[in-house]
Amino acid sequence: MIDTMDLTRREFLQVSGIAFAAGALATSGFDRFFPPLERIVGRALRATAIYAAPGSQKLQTLLPDTPLKLRAADADWYATADGFVPRRDVQPMQIRPATHPAALPAIIEVGAPVAVVYRHADVGASAVTRIGHGGVLQATDWLPEEDDGGWYRVADAGGTPLGWTQARRWRTVDPVAQQDGTIDRIVIDRGRNLLSASSEGRELASIAIAGAADQPAGRYNVVARAPGICCTQEVTAFYGAPWAMTLSNHLQIVGAYWHNDFGTRARSPNQVELAPSAARWLYEHVAADAAVEIV
Repeated sequence: MIDTMDLTRREFLQVSGIAFAAGALATSGFDRFFPPLERIVGRALRATAIYAAPGSQKLQTLLPDTPLKLRAADADWYATADGFVPRRDVQPMQIRPATHPAALPAIIEVGAPVAVVYRHADVGASAVTRIGHGGVLQATDWLPEEDDGGWYRVADAGGTPLGWTQARRWRTVDPVAQQDGTIDRIVIDRGRNLLSASSEGRELASIAIAGAADQPAGRYNVVARAPGICCTQEVTAFYGAPWAMTLSNHLQIVGAYWHNDFGTRARSPNQVELAPSAARWLYEHVAADAAVEIV
């Protein structure tokens, strides 16, 4: 059995493909996005096999959305208490307690491994969609229930009602900070599958991304932002894709809760996808006039 425990904040960054530059943490909002006392674990993105060693005998299979403690083993594997799992099958996450907005409508974020949206405020009702950890929707109404937090009526980014979801699986999103000039340059490196964020010539962070491999090189700027959007890939709609920024070439930079293929080219060429926690940090710190360069 592997000796494992909850990940530290730095280990969470490591397994999430986020690297802050030395000395940048104090001025980069690190504590706001990665508080020190949260439980940091992972969730199985699909039916996920646990192996005795990387690439060896399969020991068991986890159901989708099963939480598990993990540590980085190498570039392709996480170590768990029971063996090894492929990185691409697990989403690192920060489990946070449910909190209720002071007023509605309000932006809310999935704090549990997953939140199901139902047609009615009843777990027996048909499911509309499933929002993974870090996904963002708008709560427009609240149906309280004793001892269980009740239900939220939720809507998509455009205000179209989606259905009802259990309030205990969501947390309030703090007001988005308005910061001028923190990040003034973003470079999207298609060859290395990395996004770097800089301020006044100093790199603050390097973030693993997926997508954008087919985008032409050029210099662009941010023209629109939205806390949550719907991303459609082939026949699947991912509601609540968090912290989206649209560039002047129509490319979107957005958080993705449905995979952990960051650092690869295995995903949509029409958008730049990154871990939800990294997407929010970037969303809050990019200046209105920031330059975005694709190389």
